[in-house]
This record gives sequence, structure tokens and C-alpha cells, in this order.
Amino acid sequence: MVDYNDKSTPIFTSILFFIVLLSVGYFFFLVLAAFLFVKRNQQPELLFRELSFCFLLLLGSYLFIDRKIFCDVSVKRYVHEFTVGCTGPVLIYSIFIGCAVLLSRNAVVFTKRAEFSVYVLSGCILLVAATSEELMFRQIIPAYIKRLTHAKTFTSIFIASFLFSLVHLINPAVNNIGLLNIFLGGIVLAVLRYQSDTILMPIGFHFSWNLIQSFFYGTDLGGNVFPHFVRYARSFDNWFLGNECQFESSPLLTLLLFIFGACRVCWKKFW
Repeated sequence: MVDYNDKSTPIFTSILFFIVLLSVGYFFFLVLAAFLFVKRNQQPELLFRELSFCFLLLLGSYLFIDRKIFCDVSVKRYVHEFTVGCTGPVLIYSIFIGCAVLLSRNAVVFTKRAEFSVYVLSGCILLVAATSEELMFRQIIPAYIKRLTHAKTFTSIFIASFLFSLVHLINPAVNNIGLLNIFLGGIVLAVLRYQSDTILMPIGFHFSWNLIQSFFYGTDLGGNVFPHFVRYARSFDNWFLGNECQFESSPLLTLLLFIFGACRVCWKKFW
């Protein structure tokens, strides 16, 4: 179980310093990006911004939350945890796509491939973005909730997952079922975080989830368009598969997430 052990700084002072660090630091990197990149809103600039924000979250976590995760470094263990985390979405989406092929008239459309460097940059952006979100919602926010309210672990997970779903209101075509699925996904990620006692497993799960959605389903993530190998022509007539909404807005995905999370809670060695 994770022990957020840095309690030397008063909680409100810690929160204030953390907000100042993020605000001032990110503003500095935005100004720097304006000088470094001539073409605005291109992949290299987006990667630079994501890396900057991730760096600030890592620094803030080290200074104000928990330094142990940076001290006990075992490359073999971290690679294993990350890889195991990546397998979860592969299993879930394999079942989902199989059901979609059987239950709908969706056609698989192979798209024109982009340059290899575009896929590499996109993968790096998705990895860094997943790392940032997991640090924020599975490391930093639960730690501050526990210190502020002395709440139990489940309560901090519930609140952080609720905030995680609210942040995704910016996603295109999001609906109530989509928000529920994102909330359940947050619960699953938190379970992975606490059971593995490392942030690498939920990062692997989150990265694999976004990578599959973008590269192999053609879904736009947070308004950003990434290259994809295939795109499914939606039939718009099957509510169980999400209709015209995003992949995450499917009741079938709700069921799969619930089953996956329950299995993970009841049986830690689910994979």
C-alpha cells in the first residue's frame, strides 16, 4: 500500500507551492515553446508542452508528495509492471471489437499510412500525456485528499476518479455513459496503482488504452487528431456499441470495465 510520507510541510502550504510551481513553470515553458517552434500547434510543440507539464508534475510529486517511488528504482520491475498494465486494454478492446463485428454493420476502413516519424511522435505524446494524467489523478490528488480529509483510500480513489471523468468533458461527443466509463476506468487505474504499489502499471494501462483508440480505432483524443491504421465506419444503429458517440460511450464497454475491475480486485494475478 502506498504511504504518502512527506508530511513535514503543512498541507495548505504544500498545495499553494504546488500550484505556484505548476503555474509559473508551465507559463515559462509556454513562452519558451513560442520561441522554439515557428509552426504552432504541430506535433513537436505538443510533445514539448506535454513533456514540460509532466516534468513539473514529477518535480512537484518529488518535493511535496512521495519521494520513495523515485528512490527504489528497479528497471526490471518497472518494465514488467508497465508491460502488464498495457495488456489490460488489449484484452478489453479485443473483446469489444469482436462483439462490434458480430453485432453491427461496421466496416473496417484501412487508411493511408503516415510517415513513421509521425507515428513515433504521436506515440511519445500519448505516453507522456498518460504519465501526466496518472501522476495527477492517481498520485497527487489522492495524496492531498487523504491528507486534507483523513479519508480512507477508497474515498480518495472515488473523488479522484470523479474529477478524472469531469476533466474529460472536453472530449468530443462525450455523453453520460462515456463519463461513467471514464469514471470506472479511473477506478480500475487506481486499483492497479494501489495493488502494484507503483505508478507504472496504470501508466501502461492508460497509454495502451489511448494508443489502441487512436491508432486502431481512429478516435480523436481530447480534440487532438492522431494518425491511425484503421477507422471503423459506424453503423449509428446500435446503442450497445455507442452509436455515433465515441468508443468510450458504449454500454458494452461499461460491462467490460466492471468485469475487469471486479476480477482485478478479487484476483490480483488476473493476468
